Amino acid sequence: MGNKYSDEYKERKSRDDILQRCAACGKLCSKGMMEPHHPRGRQGRRLLEYVYCHHECHMWLHHNPEQAKQMGLLFPQIYEEED
Repeated sequence: MGNKYSDEYKERKSRDDILQRCAACGKLCSKGMMEPHHPRGRQGRRLLEYVYCHHECHMWLHHNPEQAKQMGLLFPQIYEEED
């Protein structure tokens, strides 16, 4: 990932609860069955803003951006300078 937030990102993910609710379908699952979804992109500090989704749900969000936006799970990426 290569930005100054990647170490904090890894630390936060390791502290997250073992069980997570998929942000897309709502099913409660083991964190190992999920992957992080970054609704606002992964640039700069936005890397630290994520929710968990099943792989299939995560792919659906990115392949159905209009529905994902209506669900509040995808936002236009705003590029900001690193602080």
